[in-house]
Amino acid sequence: LAYHAGRELAKLASFVSEKNLVLTKLDWKTPMRRPVDTVRTGRKAKAQREKKLPSDGALNALSDIFASNPVVHRDIFTTSVSAMLLCAPSRITEILALPVDCEVWETKRDGKTAYGWRFQPGKGGAPMIKWIPETMVGIAQEAISRIRQMTEEARRIALWHEEHPDLFYRHAICPDVNEHALLAVFQTVQALDLSHLNLDRAKRQIKRYGLEVEDDVHSLSTLNRWVRSQLPQEFPWFDKERGIRFSNALFCMQERQLRTDMGSSVFTIWKPTVNVFN
Repeated sequence: LAYHAGRELAKLASFVSEKNLVLTKLDWKTPMRRPVDTVRTGRKAKAQREKKLPSDGALNALSDIFASNPVVHRDIFTTSVSAMLLCAPSRITEILALPVDCEVWETKRDGKTAYGWRFQPGKGGAPMIKWIPETMVGIAQEAISRIRQMTEEARRIALWHEEHPDLFYRHAICPDVNEHALLAVFQTVQALDLSHLNLDRAKRQIKRYGLEVEDDVHSLSTLNRWVRSQLPQEFPWFDKERGIRFSNALFCMQERQLRTDMGSSVFTIWKPTVNVFN
């Protein structure tokens, strides 16, 4: 109980820091170790392990959805990650930390081509290539292709923020004005990607962001400072320990990209975690 309470407190500390609800960023982690709550050998341990496995019905459902070529991003993410874990059994943190250029091809002695993924394992492990069994190569390549295509725009956004820290990201509906030109309220709404809301709701949302709602108050330059404050705290690093930036991460995503009740952000990026997949 103490371990789980500590873990939830750590999540709370992270949340209030990310949302700027506290004056000082909190980097708090629970000192409690996870208790060993299972017997590791014998018939009882085997039964407990099998109890945690998904049913055949659940696995078949995942494979059916993957085979149906889903278009909803949440379904693409869930089924592709599941397929990748089956193709190259790994810690899920290792899968989610793959670089976008992780694929490797190598000609074997018999002339056939071996296909694998370049991993930087966690916990201080040495870099390695995990070769995909020949019968799974098609599924592995399709899963990578779907994720890469789905996250391409997010990497483009990340690279822009990395290379142009002082410039507003010119997304599709961004007002075509000078960086320092003062904006009317409707232009601020466009710049902040709130055009899908009616004007009154958009104004309320801008206030929730802590910004003023007036003509000739903001410019793209001043809005850019707010946008930069919304980037992940560790930006440009997606996984600093593994040396992977958001701009080169396979799973770099737009904020809200896996939500089904609202659209993806056009200028902020996000990193999915193990809990998101779970």
